Amino acid sequence: MAALRSSLPSRIRQLLSTEGSIGPSVKLDSEPLPKIKAFIDKVIESSLQDIAIPLSGFRWEFGKGNFHHWRLLFLHFETYFKTYLSCRSDLLLTDNTLEDNSPFPKQAVLQILRVMQIILENCNNKSSFNGIEHFKLLLASTDPEILIASLETLCALVKINPSKLHSSGKLVGCGSVNSCLLSLAQGWGSKEEGL
Repeated sequence: MAALRSSLPSRIRQLLSTEGSIGPSVKLDSEPLPKIKAFIDKVIESSLQDIAIPLSGFRWEFGKGNFHHWRLLFLHFETYFKTYLSCRSDLLLTDNTLEDNSPFPKQAVLQILRVMQIILENCNNKSSFNGIEHFKLLLASTDPEILIASLETLCALVKINPSKLHSSGKLVGCGSVNSCLLSLAQGWGSKEEGL
């Protein structure tokens, strides 16, 4: 295993190490296909600012997927969300209306959500998926494309993994996202308004 880790690019070694401040350590359960590994390496080695470029041509060509093969990529997406979305005032549901002068990275976020949705739709064993809290921020977006892509990605997670769905219809362990979804649904109108 040590030889395997030493042959990985530095960004992946950082994600795998327990010393890194990026996220929790990750254990490789099995080796991903070389094509999957090459794609993940290409995405991780690109700058976060340019993440949409390597993601733009992604298509599923892998048969039945193993989510564990994609965990490094999802950790990288989490790093992106923490870096570019977690402190945006336009996504925080607070009365603090500080202006954020940086443009919203719409194309990058749409590409990330598209790739996440494709992977979630084609993989089983997603119990290690823990990036759901970032959806709370995305659901606060005023952009309909971001909202739709976020909801479609959440749907892919729930549709494929029924164990994440509680008998009440709520996502298990996602209290703040449940509250956000409920508030969002309540704001959509009623039967009298044609909904």
